[in-house]
Amino acid sequence: MEIEVIQDLIAMDEETRKKIRNAHEMKYKLKQAIDEEKKKLTDEAWSDVEKQVTSMREEIRMNHEKKQAETKVMYEKESKRMQDLFNANKDKWIQMIADYTIGKIGKE
Repeated sequence: MEIEVIQDLIAMDEETRKKIRNAHEMKYKLKQAIDEEKKKLTDEAWSDVEKQVTSMREEIRMNHEKKQAETKVMYEKESKRMQDLFNANKDKWIQMIADYTIGKIGKE
């Protein structure tokens, strides 16, 4: 009878060790699955962030180029207006400066 009890105890011990070993294996596999899922989610999140940053950069670049083109057109238009104004009035202005210099305007 004692032998049967000892054999049962040994069998229970082996079964318990097997369950513990299986539990450790399951724990290890679950930890690996969690780590893989975490890496996958992190990679996806960074990928989304990179796409957003790229999109925002492109939008900013396009806006900058548009503003730059608008500014260039405005500059050229204003430059032409000022050049035309100068060309239309340069003789008059030169004469005014000359008259002022020789004293014609100051004495009137």
